[in-house]
Amino acid sequence: MVKILIPAAVMVALLAGCGNDPVQQAYDDCMTQVSQAKTETSNDAMQGMVEGIQKMAESACGMILTTCEADPESALCQGMISKYAEGE
Repeated sequence: MVKILIPAAVMVALLAGCGNDPVQQAYDDCMTQVSQAKTETSNDAMQGMVEGIQKMAESACGMILTTCEADPESALCQGMISKYAEGE
C-alpha cells in the first residue's frame, strides 16, 4: 500500500479551487500581482537578485494560505484577505 502525504497548505489550495474561497482568491490575486511584476535585465547578477525577490514574494503569498489555515478568523488572516479583495 502506497501512502501519499500532501501538506495541509496544498490541500487547502486544492480544495479551495472547488469553490469561491476568499483565502484562495487572496492567494491567487497575490500570485497574479507577483507574476505581473516581472522585470527583465541583461545583467546576470541583477537577474539573480530579481529572481530571489520574486521567490520571496511568492513565499509571502503562500503565507496567506498557511496563516489562514492556522486561524481563519484571526486579524492577520482577515487583513490579508481584505488587502487582496480591495484589488478586485
